[in-house]
Amino acid sequence: MALPLLNEKKIDQFLNNVKDRGVWLSDINFRYNPRKHFLMVDGLGASGMQLDEEYYENVRDHLEYADLSWLTPMCNKLSTHLSATINVLDDGTINQDTVRLQFTVEVNEHDNLKRLVYTKLKNFIYFKDFIEEINFKGTGSKIRAIILILNVDVKKLSKILSSNNDQVNNTVNKSILEQWVATASMVEQHYTTAYHINCIIPVLKGKMQYNIKKDSVMLRINLDEGAFK
Repeated sequence: MALPLLNEKKIDQFLNNVKDRGVWLSDINFRYNPRKHFLMVDGLGASGMQLDEEYYENVRDHLEYADLSWLTPMCNKLSTHLSATINVLDDGTINQDTVRLQFTVEVNEHDNLKRLVYTKLKNFIYFKDFIEEINFKGTGSKIRAIILILNVDVKKLSKILSSNNDQVNNTVNKSILEQWVATASMVEQHYTTAYHINCIIPVLKGKMQYNIKKDSVMLRINLDEGAFK
């Protein structure tokens, strides 16, 4: 069993900071960076408040649940940059029936995009039913990052992670993986002359819907060169 990213000691440190500033939390943001090997926990809320111990116990219990149910399991399985925000209710409890997760896969200058999709995105297929969209971003006609947005049903996730079924743990849906690789190739070819790339592709039942992709158009205006003349 993997060691928790957010263990009891770290939760205590976080709550001590919350108590010291009297923060009545409204949101908690998690940022996980596997390359630099850190987890950032950032709480936001009104400050200077007097809160009872039951409030802090509720926050503690729900942070422990977050770590065990989705934070540590997903970070260990995918080993990819993660950003997630959860909303804290007035009594310190957190509704975690579903959580929205953003994973960012970095694309280096010399990476082969199709090979990268095959190797780095393969594990995401285990969670294909949670994926809402995949966003290819870049500059100078090069893809620099692939961002995956997941809306995770935590109970269903627990079943997937706890299953011993080979289909879940060892076998990737090859047809979907091949479709992802082919779509990445289409994206790469489409933007060969584009300086700004922001291609957002909806995902339905694990498959990228390239035919209904969203795009963005950006213009940078240098005001020092008489742009308004």
